[in-house]
Amino acid sequence: MSDARAWQAAPDLVDLLDGVVDRDRHLRVVAGALTDLLCADFVGRVALDLRDRSAEVRRHPQGGRSGDDVARHLLALAGDHPVVRSLRADRSRGLPAPRRLSDVATRAELLRNAAYVELLRPGGAEHQMTIPTARTGAGGRVWTVNRSGAEFSDRDLASARALQPVLALLDRTVGAHLAAAPDGVAAREELGLTAREVQVLGHVGSGLTADAVARLLRISDRTVHKHLENAYRKLDRHDRLLAVDRARELGVLPQPRRRAP
Repeated sequence: MSDARAWQAAPDLVDLLDGVVDRDRHLRVVAGALTDLLCADFVGRVALDLRDRSAEVRRHPQGGRSGDDVARHLLALAGDHPVVRSLRADRSRGLPAPRRLSDVATRAELLRNAAYVELLRPGGAEHQMTIPTARTGAGGRVWTVNRSGAEFSDRDLASARALQPVLALLDRTVGAHLAAAPDGVAAREELGLTAREVQVLGHVGSGLTADAVARLLRISDRTVHKHLENAYRKLDRHDRLLAVDRARELGVLPQPRRRAP
C-alpha cells in the first residue's frame, strides 16, 4: 500500500465511524480497514496493563482461541514478548513508532522465544506488525496486524506510520470512550469500588477460584479475599453470586454472553 493510499484511508475511517456508538462495531470497522489496507490475515486489538496484570484481546475476524484465553496467555508471557519488551524500553517522546517482529528480534531469536513459539506463531501471527495508539505507565493499547507467509515490507511499515496518528486520535475520541460503559463507571465511583476490586470480582464472576485469581494476578490469596470482602461490603451483598449479579445489574461488570441455542 502506498503512503498516499494510507493518507486517503485516514479520513475514510473517520467518515465510517461517524455516529458509531457501539464498541464492537467501532472495532470491526477499524479492523476491517487495516485488514484490507495492509493485506492482513487477521487484526488484533490489544490493551495491556502490566501493573494491574490485566489484558484484553479482540481478534477480527474471530477465530481460534477465545480472546480471554489469549489475554491470559499474553499476560503469562508478557515479560518474554519481544514487542512488549521493545515498547517498554522505548523512551521516545509521544507514541512509540509502529514496528514489526523482525525489527525487534532475529528469526533465530524468535524461534527460541516462548511468546512467539507458544502464542504468536500457533495463532497465525508468524509475522506481526504492531501499531501503538495509547501509552500508559505500565502498558497501553495497540493494533496488531498479522500474517502467515509473507513478511511485512518497508512500504507496509511506512503505511502503518502514516495511519498511526488517526488511529491514535480515534482511540482517544472514540475507542477509549467506548471501552467502558459510562453508567458502570459512575456506579463504580459512587460505590467507592477500586479498579482492582472490580477486576478481582470480574474474574471470580467468570468462574475462577480465589486461588486461580491470585495466581493470575500474582497476588496472595489473602489479598484476593480482602478485595472480595471490600467489594461485597460496598455492593451490600454477602456472597460472590449476589455481589456479581448486583455488579452486573449496575453495569460495573459486563453481562455474561449468551450461548447460542
